Amino acid sequence: PSGETRQITSGLNNFTRSSLTADGSTLLAVTHEEQFGIWLAPAERPDEARQLTSGTDKGDGTSGLVWLPDGRILFPSYIARNSFDLWTMNADGSNLKRFTTGWETFSPTVTPDGRYVIFTAIRNGRFEIWRMDADGNNASN
Repeated sequence: PSGETRQITSGLNNFTRSSLTADGSTLLAVTHEEQFGIWLAPAERPDEARQLTSGTDKGDGTSGLVWLPDGRILFPSYIARNSFDLWTMNADGSNLKRFTTGWETFSPTVTPDGRYVIFTAIRNGRFEIWRMDADGNNASN
């Protein structure tokens, strides 16, 4: 009644809809939580799919993922929580390594000859197209 604000929820949930009873004594709300994970399955046996990554709000692979020539998987993620970097891992989910540091990366792809990774990144306040060697060296735009 005084107009002062007060916290009524906690955590990282995203509330998308809400309604208050006529007397203002009860709040009804819908919470939205996203779970992201990369899954791997043999093409002929999709029922044998297994999850390689999981977690809330990391966005693993949501803007693309690709096989590298050496069999590793390359994908964007907020694993480090400070930027949407590219990461690599083995096909069994092991050996997770950061491919870029401090970038905001999207839509990775590999050139047909397997020599380069091409991706979009926000650098210097704007979207740019970048190319790196498939081993993560020699970035250029």
